[in-house]
Amino acid sequence: MENIADYNFVHGIIYGIKCAAIQPNPNNPRKHISQDAMDTLVESIKSCGLVHAITFTLRGDQLEVVSGERRWRAFQNAGIEYIQAKYVDRDLEAIALAENFQREDLTPLEKAEFLLTLQTKHGYDLAQLAKYVGKSVTSVSELLSLRRLPEDIKEACRNSNKYCLTRLVQIAKTRDQESQRRLFRVYQQELDGEKFRGEPKRYQSDITKTFTRLDRIYADILKVETEHMTEKDLCILFSKFNIVEQVINKIAREYGG
Repeated sequence: MENIADYNFVHGIIYGIKCAAIQPNPNNPRKHISQDAMDTLVESIKSCGLVHAITFTLRGDQLEVVSGERRWRAFQNAGIEYIQAKYVDRDLEAIALAENFQREDLTPLEKAEFLLTLQTKHGYDLAQLAKYVGKSVTSVSELLSLRRLPEDIKEACRNSNKYCLTRLVQIAKTRDQESQRRLFRVYQQELDGEKFRGEPKRYQSDITKTFTRLDRIYADILKVETEHMTEKDLCILFSKFNIVEQVINKIAREYGG
């Protein structure tokens, strides 16, 4: 595609678009992409091609990605000149939200920063934000509380999904940033499997609470009526079971089980 003016784009139609003719979406919640993740995606595209077309729109005389920016960047990195792209000219924010904010690989901090962008842009209150993204007011409030974290913690969390939202919210509730940094270091040590010799009682208390939560989760799982679950629900459930299996295998290796 050499001259944009020569094309009369139609909503919902897929076109072959020159990668160099498209610009990124400045409102994409994912601001940072790890090199390892990008390399993996590039190899996947080289082997299997593009499974889902990206979406794009026309802003003035410029083409702009609405969703699928990672795939677009991967095509460029792979040296592929053209990409399959669906043109959209309505409900742009809703489309971007559905394909970007709802992605499970977004980190809690990326979601928090995207919500903050929406709030700043539209002046939404918590209830309006919650309705817009399909989350509860409590969930939105928890995500937005992460903006209180110091920048060094935000940077550590921005590109990693290993930090859970609940724990980050607890850290963010601490009043001063030095205390937040201290709690975050403790959290990182826990994730790295270090022993807390100086706090045996507290560590035991945390483990007991974890077992109690697991018991409740198992009870809830047993109540699930799988015949009413969608294929997506089942995939998510199986992925969670795989995580539990990985934890069990790790414990077995460490303790010779």
